[in-house]
Amino acid sequence: MATKKKLLQAAAGTAAASGGAGALNVEDVFSTYLYEGNGSAQVIENGIELGQSGSVQFENGGSDRLSVPSSSDFALGTNDFTIEMWIKGGPQTSPYARAFVIGPTYNANSIGMIFDDPDHDQKISFYAYNVSTSRLLISTSNLDDNKWRHVAITRSSGTFRLFVNGVLEATNSSFTSSDALSTAQGLTIGHGPTTISGESFAGYISNFHVINGTALYTSNFSVPAGKITTHANTVLLTAQDATTITDASTNNFTLTASGTTQAVSGGPAGEAGGEGGLVWIKDRLTTRDHMLNDTERGADKSLSTNRTGTAFLNYGAVTSFNSNGFSIGAESAVNASGTDFASWTFRKAPKFFDVVEFTVGSTGTDTIINHSLGSDVGMVITKITSTTSSWGVHHRDLVSANEYMFLNTTSAAASYDTVSFSSTQVDLGTFWSTNFAGETGIAYIFAHNDGDGEFGPDGDADIIKCGSYTGNGSSTGPEIDLGFEPQWVLIKLASGSGENWILMDNMRGMPVGGNDTLFEINDSGAEKATSEILNLTATGFDIKSTSNGINTNNQTYIYIAIRRGTKVPESATDVFDVETYTGNATANRKFTTGFAIDTNLILERDGGLGGMGSRLIDGMHMTSSTDAGYDSLTDWIDYDYNDGFELPTAYGQSNSNGDSYVTYSWQRRPNYFDVVAYTGDGTAGRTVSHNLGVAPEMIWVKSRVYTFGFMVRVNNDFYGYMNSTGASFINHYADMWNSTDPTSTEITLGTYSAVNASGNPYIAYLFASLDGVSKVGSYTGNGTSQTIDCGFSSGARFVLIKRTDSTSDWWVFDTERGIVAGNDSLLALNGNAAEGTGYDNIDPDSSGFIINNTAWNENASGGSYIFYAVA
Repeated sequence: MATKKKLLQAAAGTAAASGGAGALNVEDVFSTYLYEGNGSAQVIENGIELGQSGSVQFENGGSDRLSVPSSSDFALGTNDFTIEMWIKGGPQTSPYARAFVIGPTYNANSIGMIFDDPDHDQKISFYAYNVSTSRLLISTSNLDDNKWRHVAITRSSGTFRLFVNGVLEATNSSFTSSDALSTAQGLTIGHGPTTISGESFAGYISNFHVINGTALYTSNFSVPAGKITTHANTVLLTAQDATTITDASTNNFTLTASGTTQAVSGGPAGEAGGEGGLVWIKDRLTTRDHMLNDTERGADKSLSTNRTGTAFLNYGAVTSFNSNGFSIGAESAVNASGTDFASWTFRKAPKFFDVVEFTVGSTGTDTIINHSLGSDVGMVITKITSTTSSWGVHHRDLVSANEYMFLNTTSAAASYDTVSFSSTQVDLGTFWSTNFAGETGIAYIFAHNDGDGEFGPDGDADIIKCGSYTGNGSSTGPEIDLGFEPQWVLIKLASGSGENWILMDNMRGMPVGGNDTLFEINDSGAEKATSEILNLTATGFDIKSTSNGINTNNQTYIYIAIRRGTKVPESATDVFDVETYTGNATANRKFTTGFAIDTNLILERDGGLGGMGSRLIDGMHMTSSTDAGYDSLTDWIDYDYNDGFELPTAYGQSNSNGDSYVTYSWQRRPNYFDVVAYTGDGTAGRTVSHNLGVAPEMIWVKSRVYTFGFMVRVNNDFYGYMNSTGASFINHYADMWNSTDPTSTEITLGTYSAVNASGNPYIAYLFASLDGVSKVGSYTGNGTSQTIDCGFSSGARFVLIKRTDSTSDWWVFDTERGIVAGNDSLLALNGNAAEGTGYDNIDPDSSGFIINNTAWNENASGGSYIFYAVA
């Protein structure tokens, strides 16, 4: 792919639906997300649930407030009670920034909390009026640093307590019962109940919870994990959602938001809802540090894999962990204007990943880290955060030799104290306590699935593997069998020194037969794309480099690999797009589909070759209407986007000034569409693995160098070339497909050069019928009109038709050019003529489409036809 990237930051899609038996998909727990910096706050919606759903934002100095109607439920009287919330704010400009008030201001029956009271050194205080000392509780912590904290105020048997992050900071028993609220009162959040100046709070409040009758906390406690839930005596629970402000209690109070008060995405750093995890960000074009922020330490603390320093406060980097990704501030390391960034998000999940903060024990004792993977540990990355230290790496294939590595250096594996992994613990021996006794650290713990994964549509898929291989020094290097095609790979030479940690992902580019885009994560340099390192396969990857950092003979290399997506699509609009446009001959022209695409087909409506490209082969240009291999347009399309593709150069086949085009875009997903790149071996019975998950019903195979057109198989109804009008030639069934039907995991090839010439590279596109999304089928012509039921609910947006028992073109219809109750526009995949518009070929139907034309090539009586349709 081109080194210079132009990226757009539209959503990568919402969190994936669960797979079989409640299983998670890869899309639920991992994301590579590319975005362009703009120098101001951004929300990155990558579909990963890290933090809670939302909070309420209040602006300083205005009339912002959230008002709750007067109710006897807020007459606390002498009752025990609990008022808790998550709160975040910086230094306040209002002298008495009120986080909440129950009752009228300056009244004997008012209680409340002041945030950043200037009389008490940037602390918070709980007050009650008409008592000799109105401020009953004052925190010892300063809370004006824009950090989320859990604050709880309770009364139990007349004693008031103030807790910050579960730690008791103040008590008071002097507030008499006569001073308590005894009648119905209103409640105001973020301001005093009147418009008196100087009472506005600036910041965020989340999970505001009032319990009348119970003191939940009377001593130190662990702060609530996940969204706060209602208690039997809950009278109000609000500020939990990203888009609405509602009351989750049984009272279901109607809340009034004044001024600019609004619900926003983003809440506490993983503590209040969501699963927690790690966000890793790197500038792609500039020398800048890697930035790692996790939910255990808080969004405002960053680490860098290329540095040994302590965790540092970084308010402008990751600002919150959200229910659908994360938010970033203006920090240049993550959001410099006009610069392209890559982010990788790892969600905490059993059998995938965990983040654990730990404290090193006394000198000479083992450092034990408890985790929740519930499975084999593949690799552990540790960093002491309270003092300067290197990044330790313990990999399952080095543990038996008691060896470790450093993530921030190029050094080889070295001897270490005894280390052991279990499904619940990591024992790192005495090394840390010998050198860092009493210090605080963070551990990123990666699982290793070995047939025990519980992910994907059927809840039985592996999605992460940690292993090693021995180099052979050849460009035909080791073949790594993972059992799945990876989307993210980290590799490091373990038995030698002087080589970098290499990080690659398929969003930035790991093309088969092309240069791989990589970061060297132990330094701060920009990404590189100067050599071929590996080729992706349906079951893993093949090493192609002979460099010392990847494949020196008899050297040992360790790796982590994460699987491509496993979610079965539920809507065709999430995985297929059709768009018409007029060429303008400008370079770097961006097209937005709303999802990351893997393959697209561009046809010239005015007449011309058009072409087809794929992410897996770096967008190499191939035509459907000729028998040529790929041509010189190797930078024809750029795919490193989360939401579409780019035409980097003004090629005539896709962007000639004033010409008309139509483009069709597919995303690879199980049970719907897959792409496989392979090299032929010329032997009968050669099998090629795939990840479609079901037996493909339609297959397009194209030699990337040999002069054969797309070879097409549609079930047992058609075998032939896409660049030909010819009928199906069943006599080549054995030559092409070895007389063997495809299965849910592989296709079988014969010796025919169009699909399996020895040493030739090929690309195969595999299509399947998926309920409500796509349909591969056949029909018999009736010479009049007939409805083709595809099982859709809103009709077909794309239809491909070919006659199989006689000559005919490969006709393509779509809703952008017109599937209407009238004349339709049609193009032929096998030709380069301009589209025809003079016939009423097909009509729309909610279940699929209607064939109207009685001609020989679409609906001749007794004729046999195949079709492919997408809803």
